[in-house]
Amino acid sequence: MIVSDIDTMADDYYAGEYEGNENALKIFGDDDFYALLAVCRPDKTNGDISDIQRLFDTYPEKFTGLKLHPEAMNMYADDYRCDPYMEFARKNNLPCMFHSEGEGVSGVESIYNLAKRFPDVPVILAHMGAGGADCHNRAISVFERALQNNDADIYVDLSWVDWENGLPSYEKPSVKKVIDTALKYNALDKILFATDTPLGCFGEHTESGYMPQEAYNLSVDRLASFIERNYPDNCEEIKDKIFHDNAAKLFGI
Repeated sequence: MIVSDIDTMADDYYAGEYEGNENALKIFGDDDFYALLAVCRPDKTNGDISDIQRLFDTYPEKFTGLKLHPEAMNMYADDYRCDPYMEFARKNNLPCMFHSEGEGVSGVESIYNLAKRFPDVPVILAHMGAGGADCHNRAISVFERALQNNDADIYVDLSWVDWENGLPSYEKPSVKKVIDTALKYNALDKILFATDTPLGCFGEHTESGYMPQEAYNLSVDRLASFIERNYPDNCEEIKDKIFHDNAAKLFGI
């Protein structure tokens, strides 16, 4: 399970990049089941990466990437205060995950602008432009343009993609569109399964009465069955890549 510390993104609990991420690391200890992303706050540091550098120096090989949340920071992703973090990621071969939406400070176009300045850094559009079909389509457009132009290394994750009434939908038009796009460009390795905080229903009971673990199982089962129905000839390859192989390769786990 790949996790990040939400407290470091909340101003009420913000303890600094070093202390906040260190606290998250202490929660999980040496449990190899978990891999952590280091949460970054360029809005607080004005681009000073000294605490992130100290974190990685103190805890080598404990963090597998960086996480930035433009909405929480109220700062556009292509703000130049993000550049030192992207350069750090480039030098250390780290992927960068961004909370993404269709528009606004977390808009996929803003993230794409930043990614183009650092084409060697894998950039993940978390939630594939959260906010419904139109927002997902905008994210898929960015994904396809990056593949066409070879000007950014864009990935997408499927958390909160094609959901209805707080649960994953049976039919998945946005998932189908991004898989078809990936297949067109031989880029199936750029789609990641994900669930968000932590199981897709924010740890709460959904309206239908599912417990968090049940909702998680439903996320897996409905995505798997969707792939089997729509891609019968290569469903096993697609499932293996999306559910685990792509993440294992990208994050080095």
